[in-house]
Amino acid sequence: MNFFTREVHVSNKRSEDPRSTRAREAFHQALQELLKTVPYQQITVTDISLKSGYSRHTFYNHYESKDELLNSVIDRILERYFGNIGPWDSVRRDPDGDRRIGQRFFEVWGEHSDVVKMLNTVDIDHLLISRLTTRFARYFDEQFNPREISEASNALINFIVTLLAYSYAGVLRQWLLYDMRYSPEVMGRFLNHFTGKETSTVIAKFKKEIR
Repeated sequence: MNFFTREVHVSNKRSEDPRSTRAREAFHQALQELLKTVPYQQITVTDISLKSGYSRHTFYNHYESKDELLNSVIDRILERYFGNIGPWDSVRRDPDGDRRIGQRFFEVWGEHSDVVKMLNTVDIDHLLISRLTTRFARYFDEQFNPREISEASNALINFIVTLLAYSYAGVLRQWLLYDMRYSPEVMGRFLNHFTGKETSTVIAKFKKEIR
């Protein structure tokens, strides 16, 4: 079941055809190259198409707008994170689970520091919160015990998902402002001291109070 009602739009214009994969990769690279010298607001679909070597028609076969392309760049990084933290039950049973899921978040973004630096001209805070909200909601749907979730209200789940999205985005933003000087391990422990694996405890504690 999907509890979170403010789903961010994700285009269904996807294909596993190798030619489509190459085109999407070319558009990704073109946007990233342009961001090195041009503010995001000034970049047009025509600019991206010319840089990529593909036509505007091909661009619109894959993306509805340059914003959707930018979202897909961020989604690629988040997919790498959520694809590596593993099932929630294993995280919850792991005594070191809090540190691991937090540390991995900063490791993944650290691996893409070149992309992060290019996003300085973009409202990355808003974009990250939107994408993290969608991904955390999906993670809840996929990983949490259905009975545990069914006993909670939509409002409570929405509050928890929003808390996680804003916390992760906010702490990440500060880490970037400090030029990633602190290790992913330290940042992971710090973040998950406040937003760790006790989510199940929060659900159990507040499910009767937040309806």
